[in-house]
Amino acid sequence: MMIFGILGILLIVYLLFKTDMFGRKDDSFRKGNDEALEALSKRYAQGTLSREEYLSMKEDISN
Repeated sequence: MMIFGILGILLIVYLLFKTDMFGRKDDSFRKGNDEALEALSKRYAQGTLSREEYLSMKEDISN
């Protein structure tokens, strides 16, 4: 009987990790973040953003 309780707890912990209930950021979040930084860097290189705007937006994206 005790083995079923242990297996139940392990199943719950596994499902919490699989569904990202512990607040971890998955790779899709990082990929979107990298794409946003790349687009921002291109805009800055093209001269459409001032240095202050670029740094402010970069900080917002990084957080």
